[in-house]
Amino acid sequence: MLDFIRRNKVFSVCFSFCLVIILFLSTLLTLKKLDIDENILVLPIIHPNKELVDPEFTLFKGNFDDENNTIFLTWDYQLNSHSFQKVEIYHDSQMIGTYYDERQINIPIMSNDICTGYNEFEVILYYDNGMAVTSNTTVFVDYIFDITTSRQLIDNNIGKGYLYSISYIYNTNTPVGYPTLEIDTNYSSAFGKIWKWNQLPQIVRSPLNNDFQKIQIDYLIQLQDFVENDVEWKLEFKFNSVGIRHEVEFVENLSTLEVYTDDMEK
Repeated sequence: MLDFIRRNKVFSVCFSFCLVIILFLSTLLTLKKLDIDENILVLPIIHPNKELVDPEFTLFKGNFDDENNTIFLTWDYQLNSHSFQKVEIYHDSQMIGTYYDERQINIPIMSNDICTGYNEFEVILYYDNGMAVTSNTTVFVDYIFDITTSRQLIDNNIGKGYLYSISYIYNTNTPVGYPTLEIDTNYSSAFGKIWKWNQLPQIVRSPLNNDFQKIQIDYLIQLQDFVENDVEWKLEFKFNSVGIRHEVEFVENLSTLEVYTDDMEK
């Protein structure tokens, strides 16, 4: 090997020079690649900011429960990642109450200045640091409710016939007047008997809470005789000022009923 190099000095020099050049270029390329890799900018993954949506009510409604004389309110909402504080219910700017876990309530109508007709309610949801969203609903309370009727046969100082009574509750801020009475019966057509009716002058009023009042009105359906047959009656009480009708239908054999004969207060 040494003899070959001595004999070929020019070749050996050239070969060595080429090796040096190759090593130099290889080193240079390697260094450049490392420099490029180090200077590559790695950008972070940026997610667009998700805008927070305000809480919202998904339900707020109510109805009048004429059996229990209450207003039933129910509500629901979505917080949309906000923190809950409380819910407040108002009726005509008067606060009914503050609620936390509840989603429904019953409000007695003879409190909180609730009246017959249309009533406005507002629910307010407080969240975060005192922020609020609201919703509104309207509930209609019957002008007349708790209607009851009763009847008995009389033959005394008041007269002879049916003493028919109707009682109901209304709000004095919404006058409903007195009902007129319409009667459909086969009493006269079937038996040739004569009848007529009149409203008795005595009206019983019983004040209740919050301007509500219970009232009782008596009517006398005057009969010529108590026939020994079934008689069909259809009575209709009309509150014309508020467009309300109350119907009563029944069939009775008058001769089988107990007749009240004691004198009564007129």
